[in-house]
Amino acid sequence: MRLSIRTPTGVFAEVSGVKRLVVRTPGGSFGLLPRRRDAVLPLEAGLLVYETDQEHVVAVDEGLLVKTGPDVSVSVHRAIAADLPDLPEAVERELCAQRARDQRAREVVARLESQFIRRWVEVSRGP
Repeated sequence: MRLSIRTPTGVFAEVSGVKRLVVRTPGGSFGLLPRRRDAVLPLEAGLLVYETDQEHVVAVDEGLLVKTGPDVSVSVHRAIAADLPDLPEAVERELCAQRARDQRAREVVARLESQFIRRWVEVSRGP
């Protein structure tokens, strides 16, 4: 199988020769082998495990899996690859970085709102 993992920012991974794939769905874990029927599956946040010559683990956010023939396309919000023992730390670092980005975004929005209100008050008072 050919596996493509995509995020909103681009292609995270393109892998050929995938022998098996295991993902987490709302109904539980789901395994795919090369001759499996075509499918469309919603994905939950969790681990995506695929095997080529060795087993690889990718932490993914929720998304969608589409299997058509030998091609498997996974579209997720975020993906993080690391060795299994290092994966919890990598996910924690990413979550901390995401929280920091979210906090900066909230601060920018708050500044914009306060500037808008200040100017609205100035305009409504008139000349």
